[in-house]
Amino acid sequence: MKNARFLLIVVFLLLSLSACNQSAEESSPEPDLDLVEFTDEVLEEKVREAIGKPSGDISILEAEAVTMLDLSMEPGVSIPRIKNLSSLKYFTKLTSLNLAWALDDQDLVVDISVLADLEDLEALYLNSNGLDDISSLVGLTEMKDLKIWGNNISDISALSQMTMLEDLWMQGNQISDIGVLSNIGSNLVRLYLDDNQIEDISPLNELTKLRSLKLNGNPIVDYSPIKEIYPKLEEKDFDLN
Repeated sequence: MKNARFLLIVVFLLLSLSACNQSAEESSPEPDLDLVEFTDEVLEEKVREAIGKPSGDISILEAEAVTMLDLSMEPGVSIPRIKNLSSLKYFTKLTSLNLAWALDDQDLVVDISVLADLEDLEALYLNSNGLDDISSLVGLTEMKDLKIWGNNISDISALSQMTMLEDLWMQGNQISDIGVLSNIGSNLVRLYLDDNQIEDISPLNELTKLRSLKLNGNPIVDYSPIKEIYPKLEEKDFDLN
């Protein structure tokens, strides 16, 4: 009799333990791996504002459906800016991304390497962000509209495969060598290069579709290399010698 009672107690305890474990598993679900995880609070706030979702989870499927993000900020105002862009990796179908004045350039230069994965980008605005390295953009071959003015960029070789470019704004940098433009400029309509360190403008003579060209603020002595395209220019800030 005692043995039977003991066995009943053991069975009851085992059943109770099993029920507790099942309840614990149900109340503590594993993290959902299909959700966007933000590593920067300012970036999250700007993304939510841009897609019209102020709260709630953002699924990776939702992120992949987004084709345009305007994350730009007002210039000259002391507000928190983006320090980490890594969460943009979820937005793989972007064709247009505006980050003008959006990056924190006070204490560090923000890493933009995540942009290399956004291969569908056709328009990218990175102006006035304190950038000095744009090598991450080298594979963005669909680019048509690129604004990188007002930075500290000197090397533009990353543009070497952007043969679809139509608008290129690079004024206010430290650029001296523009040789790459002779190979990618067949579709360029607007090119702004004012306030750089350019002396040799001969690569520009290949840009036969140019209608707007700004060169003011460069140490250019001889403008004759572009005499062939000069008559076609509808907007310019210089005269031939």
